[in-house]
Amino acid sequence: GLITLLMRAFEILVPGGEVYDKNLSYVMSFFTYGYFGIIYQWIKYDFDETPEQVKKHIDGAIFSAMGK
Repeated sequence: GLITLLMRAFEILVPGGEVYDKNLSYVMSFFTYGYFGIIYQWIKYDFDETPEQVKKHIDGAIFSAMGK
């Protein structure tokens, strides 16, 4: 049940309401579930890295996607 609880918490943290910009909606979902995926993997790996190391993974993924 922990994974479901975390997913619901992520969904609550995303700004609610009707999103009229479809592209913004897709981008928000991409980052929300991407962050969740990274945290989920961190849990599966039994928190074997510090939060700072996990942040570096997130930053690296974002910068790679941006082509930097």
